[in-house]
Amino acid sequence: MKNLYLLLFLQCCFVSNIYAQYPFGEINGTVTDAESGETIPFVNLTIEGNGTIVETITDFSGSYSVKGLPTGLYSLNLSYVGCASKSIHNVLVKGGDNTSLDISLGCFCCVLGGYEVIEYREPQLRKTPNTNKTFTRKEIHAMPFRNTNDIAGMGTNSFDIR
Repeated sequence: MKNLYLLLFLQCCFVSNIYAQYPFGEINGTVTDAESGETIPFVNLTIEGNGTIVETITDFSGSYSVKGLPTGLYSLNLSYVGCASKSIHNVLVKGGDNTSLDISLGCFCCVLGGYEVIEYREPQLRKTPNTNKTFTRKEIHAMPFRNTNDIAGMGTNSFDIR
């Protein structure tokens, strides 16, 4: 009987220890254009909930992944230049689980019909004497400084180092 109580106690400790190891979850997915179905890279994504705010962007293939989110409900806010912003609420993240959420954004295109130049002025350039100087390897090694900023501060406008 004593062994049974000990076994039951150890089992309770072991089971609670397993659940305690996974208090965090993950949200991942892909963001696509609603019309063409193409993935959209570099979409701004903000995840808010449970006192946590995480900001990220999608990668080159339009995918995103945010790990280490405490279990709970979250809201996702997406924004991208040329697309309508989108918010998704009540996304459930479970501990030790991946929540996969693929999202499509409605992107719009606006074509510029044309433009008219109203006024044009010649750019005003400073007229300075030609101060180009060529430094040889020996001259550079003989200089008292080794920093390129110090060389640039010598008053020359361009360099040709050989």
